[in-house]
Amino acid sequence: MCNSKATPSPMLLRVANNSNRVQFATYPRKAETANWDGPVGGGDEKEPPVRNGDDKVKAWIPLPLRGIFLCSLVSFLVALAIILEVLLDQSNKHQGFATRGDIEDKKDAMHYVYTIPPTAIAAFLAAMWAWTDVEIKKMQPYIDLAKGDSPAQRSLLLDYNRHNNFTVWFHAWTNKHYLVFLTSAMVLLSLAFQPLAAALLVVKDTWWTKPGV
Repeated sequence: MCNSKATPSPMLLRVANNSNRVQFATYPRKAETANWDGPVGGGDEKEPPVRNGDDKVKAWIPLPLRGIFLCSLVSFLVALAIILEVLLDQSNKHQGFATRGDIEDKKDAMHYVYTIPPTAIAAFLAAMWAWTDVEIKKMQPYIDLAKGDSPAQRSLLLDYNRHNNFTVWFHAWTNKHYLVFLTSAMVLLSLAFQPLAAALLVVKDTWWTKPGV
């Protein structure tokens, strides 16, 4: 015995009879559905409304690739470089800075007060740049796809994030994706930030000559 009810077609595949209308798989705000005439072909189903092809759709950009994120990151790096240069100049003028406690003794709390902050800042910078690098690797195949005439191995089938960070730069260079190559090389350089930051502050004996001696 056959069922009299027809199997409903998926809503995302249902298209209006008007060829000038393009259906998007999105659910816009109520303001955009105010003038909607109801579901295509009648019925009580709730379907995504249909937009005109001339409507402007705001492009989505990952957060690490947005201008405000990149400007904030660059500003932080510039400010950090200025602070380090000023501290180095003052250290040379005054033969270092006075410290409290025994920094070389790991049982002393002041040891971690002086050693943890530089390492934490370096880890934060490395994490932010690694995040940016991942998003660039994700977007690169779609950039080639948008340009057209791109083979599948350089567009839909390309996934830089599955490669090891120590070898991905080679694949990017062979594919002539120089931006991915540059960001991957900078990720490798950022791996050296944390051990170098741990040695940013060192303790040395300073000899003072008393007046008249």
